[in-house]
Amino acid sequence: MYLLERRICDKKAFLWSIFTVQLILIAAVVLIFGSWNTNELFEIDGNVKFVKNYSENAFTNGVSELSRRNNDVRRIDKNGDFSKEFINSSLEDESLCFRDGIEPGDDNSICKCKSDYHGRDCGQPEVLWRAFMTSKIPLNLALPRREPHKIIYFIQATIISMETLKIQIMELNEIVDLFVLCDSSVTRDQSFRLNATEFLKQMDRKILVLSDRKCTPKVVYKKFRRGVGGEKGVTADDVVLFSNSDEILNWRAVKYFKWYDNWPQPVRFRLKYTVYGYYWQHPQNTIIGSAACQISMLEEIFKGDPARMTATKKSGMIVGDLNYVGGWFCQYCYHPLEIVKKLLQEEKDVFLDDKKVIDPTYIEHLIGNGLYVDGKIGLTRLHRFSGKCYAPDFVSTGLSWRYQHILTNVYATYDDYENE
Repeated sequence: MYLLERRICDKKAFLWSIFTVQLILIAAVVLIFGSWNTNELFEIDGNVKFVKNYSENAFTNGVSELSRRNNDVRRIDKNGDFSKEFINSSLEDESLCFRDGIEPGDDNSICKCKSDYHGRDCGQPEVLWRAFMTSKIPLNLALPRREPHKIIYFIQATIISMETLKIQIMELNEIVDLFVLCDSSVTRDQSFRLNATEFLKQMDRKILVLSDRKCTPKVVYKKFRRGVGGEKGVTADDVVLFSNSDEILNWRAVKYFKWYDNWPQPVRFRLKYTVYGYYWQHPQNTIIGSAACQISMLEEIFKGDPARMTATKKSGMIVGDLNYVGGWFCQYCYHPLEIVKKLLQEEKDVFLDDKKVIDPTYIEHLIGNGLYVDGKIGLTRLHRFSGKCYAPDFVSTGLSWRYQHILTNVYATYDDYENE
């Protein structure tokens, strides 16, 4: 009887010890992960989350700590001034108006929106308004942030044309805080020349050029996390953009993501599919291209691999339609010699007639007659002033004379100049 009671006591002690250990482990988990404030994330189908405003301590500052021990630290300078982006339409109720979205000279007590902007503060561009309506997600018109999201733009580029890369960057120059480039086809010597180009020298503080034989998006992001510093480094609610080469994003959509919360992520962009220049459109019309999400989602859901953002079958919202595009995929929008180089790199010559010589003269023939690189698919002609979203603003306004070869078909055998 004594032995039986002793065994029972031993079992009770053992069970209590297990229970105590479990309580300690649970407490540890709560202490470690509690700062993530998971109540700020609302899941839809497991992968889609809404962007919320995180507390200052909601994200590890491991980037900054690593950067302080790194001799090659890249600081992210703040890009965005609330007082310049928003104005008070009424001093009494301190209501705000988004400067880009209101009619010039508007000084009324209620914001007077341009035709392609919406909302009480005129802060929702048409392209975003349509995206919310199409996705059937309620548009929660929250007030803009006093401190904008930092936007880090990763461009997975095989750099054929510095001109195209410049367009891709300059269209978002006033919005993006840091551009991160990496090109696996660039050798060490070429990398030095890449950094020495006048454009990149002028943009040195905003462009981080990485070189690696394995220039995969995951490797690039890992290098970025180790080498970016500043007073705050990056935080959970900073926004990551990811694009392949030749994808130019609509700056109006990206600017919305910078100043507002309450948008579903990940976001995908529907891009207008143009070829050789903005005057030829592929029969496919659009493609789903670039993506955006917060750093928290990139690391939690996509495991630090930006390429998985564009590979996922689920998205919170698709920005862009046939009338108001989320951007442009301008394929082979290079000079003919650069197109030949691109085709050789892609080994696209296997799709072409072996009897044809793939040289600049042949490419000029394709461009002039509106034929895709296979020499068979016919392209749809577009006219510069006859439709919306013809080309990115950086190309079509201001210095457009520099980009006539992609705004107008200079190799056309016939041209309807009255429509140009």
